[in-house]
Amino acid sequence: MASQHGAPVIRQAAARDRAVHAGAWWIWALGLAAAASLSTNWLVLITILACATAAVAWRAPSGPAWNVFRAAVVLATAVFVLRTGLGVMFGLALPGRTLLQLPELPLPSWAGGMRIGGTLTAEQLVAAMCDGLRLATVIVCLGAANCVASPLRLLRSVPSALHEVGVALVVALGLVPALGTDIARVRRVQRLRGRRTDGPLGWVALTVPVMEGALQRSLDLAASMDTRGYGRRTDSTEAVRRTSNALVLAAFLAMLVGTFFFLGMGAPRWAPWLLLSGVAAGVTGLMLGGRTRQRTRYRPDPWRTPEWLLSVTGVGVAVAAWHTAATSLGLQLPASALTWPALPPLVLLTVLAAAGAIALTPALPQEDLP
Repeated sequence: MASQHGAPVIRQAAARDRAVHAGAWWIWALGLAAAASLSTNWLVLITILACATAAVAWRAPSGPAWNVFRAAVVLATAVFVLRTGLGVMFGLALPGRTLLQLPELPLPSWAGGMRIGGTLTAEQLVAAMCDGLRLATVIVCLGAANCVASPLRLLRSVPSALHEVGVALVVALGLVPALGTDIARVRRVQRLRGRRTDGPLGWVALTVPVMEGALQRSLDLAASMDTRGYGRRTDSTEAVRRTSNALVLAAFLAMLVGTFFFLGMGAPRWAPWLLLSGVAAGVTGLMLGGRTRQRTRYRPDPWRTPEWLLSVTGVGVAVAAWHTAATSLGLQLPASALTWPALPPLVLLTVLAAAGAIALTPALPQEDLP
């Protein structure tokens, strides 16, 4: 009797605790990153940073995944400091409250008002810090996506038409951690044997064992792919393959150009339509290309309501930021950089919705880590 009542409970728990589709997390994070790239309003950027950090705090698996986010935070901090320093030394001279008088190197008139050194004002320092915070926020958003959803799990869900590209990216992404593990193992062995592991000679001694391990892994991977029937193709005409490749290439170019103008200031009205047409062409090309390849997926990640909520709210943040940037100056620093900036209500609501979507995602079970 206990087993009869216990089975539904186990199934319900398994349905609640599952890994959210990695694609949904990346769409969500890219939407936040796109919104951050359009803003120099530090209040908006801090709000987006808090939302991305909440995703890591609530849904990141325990263990090595946190190291990814820590590395992203360290990189973001370094970029923030570097961008602030460059803005102070090489930025445009902004009038305002003088903080410091630096030695100045005059530049020709074609430099567009830039100078090296000179008078440092509080407005110039705040503007440089906000620009650095924008870059740091983009890095943290991508680091959060990498933390809560492994790129390897995302590449496992790529369409069949991009299966070979996905496998190549999986191998490339797995190369660096594997090399790091091999280097640590070889250095530990050499240390036990009393050999030097520091300095140029120590690194030269690591080369042969590490390269030998990488070659052996490549041979094992090739044999494994061969036994599993990798590269199988279905019967399809040459016209279908050419049409699929042409559509994917055209979609890539359209999305590249559309995204460039969409994220730029004063984007033309046709930029969103070019971006949407690129997405439509890409979907059509991938559907046609998928018919030419046979692929077996083991335990594919489902796409359900939580995934839709993450995707819609992430795209909503990007659209709200683009609309605000196109219709007002709410995403930019005020004319006086030392005044308290306004927080655009539309952007605030969409970021809060994106944060709320995190709470509606299922918890990640410990036995199903990415």
